[in-house]
Amino acid sequence: MPKVLIVGIALLCAVVGLTACGGSSDSSSSSSAPTEGESGAATENVGATEEGGAGEAENALIQVINPLPNVFVDSNNEGAENEAAKLGLTNLQITQSGGDAAKEVANVNDAITKGAKAIIINPVSSEGVTPAIESANEAGVCTIVAYSELTGQEKGGVPNGSKAFIGWYEMEGGELVGTALAEAMGGKGGVVIIQGIGTGQAEQQREAGARKAWEEKFPDVKVLSVQPAEFDPAKARNVMQNFIQRYGDEIKGVLAIGDQMGSAAATVVAESDLAGKVKIGGFGAESEFVKAIENGEATVTVPFAPIEDYEKAVELAAECINGNTEPVRVSTKELPGVEKLKPYGYVVTKEDVHLWTPQW
Repeated sequence: MPKVLIVGIALLCAVVGLTACGGSSDSSSSSSAPTEGESGAATENVGATEEGGAGEAENALIQVINPLPNVFVDSNNEGAENEAAKLGLTNLQITQSGGDAAKEVANVNDAITKGAKAIIINPVSSEGVTPAIESANEAGVCTIVAYSELTGQEKGGVPNGSKAFIGWYEMEGGELVGTALAEAMGGKGGVVIIQGIGTGQAEQQREAGARKAWEEKFPDVKVLSVQPAEFDPAKARNVMQNFIQRYGDEIKGVLAIGDQMGSAAATVVAESDLAGKVKIGGFGAESEFVKAIENGEATVTVPFAPIEDYEKAVELAAECINGNTEPVRVSTKELPGVEKLKPYGYVVTKEDVHLWTPQW
């Protein structure tokens, strides 16, 4: 039987949807009006515009469960809709859990009750939703998880019983940014870290990856302080101002665990006596941070590909419904938009920013 496709967001936001994104968005990427699911969460029915070739998946219910509405998730939805239209899938539904772990579990259970053949989920709580995903797998639903690994998932693998996992290896992303940031700093100097909430798996792994790079390759890079800003640009601005007041020109680098916080930090630095003297790294390759790289106010970021991630998720969901249940681990860096950055180490810098088109 097919297994549920669960896509969990780590970011980048204690999970990728939460970590990567930050603020909420009122816009909808669906072309149809929302309906109410059994859990009371708004659900969008997304119809395909192309016909044929979809097999059993054509009319099968594919349920997308998002953690909460925000610009990153809007791009996820756009990718899911794009692929549904391309494949001729007529019953893609999108719902969100409002950042509530209990509602998330209810949404998974609702999908099972409604007869979903596949679930694509970006978890609010990896730990909290794992039993519900296991129930979906046992019911023969195809599941795909992105960004945040579930409880009991083998490192670098696929959640037990699921079809696929999609996303960055967050430790690897942290090492990539940490390395590029340290090199830009000349291999030495003090770094301040602006964390998200600080308890999410993805954000912890990003920081750990950067620290690993510094400890192993750049022993003269020292962490001065770590402070959370909850993926809120306004709070990140305050954190950066406090860092400057406390450490002044000891600061040679800033690592922001999410790009929106990094953009806020870059603005503060540009308005201070440290303008032009501090290197800034982030995660996400979000449009505003990419502009800061182009302008020389920021240095490096790991690119997230929310549109392509969910295009791949829907492709794998259809594949699973049609009988191919072989588990697959898909790294974001393997997707076309990111893969082109391979010669530059899979990061966006001023050197290769012309190759990158932001997806959120």
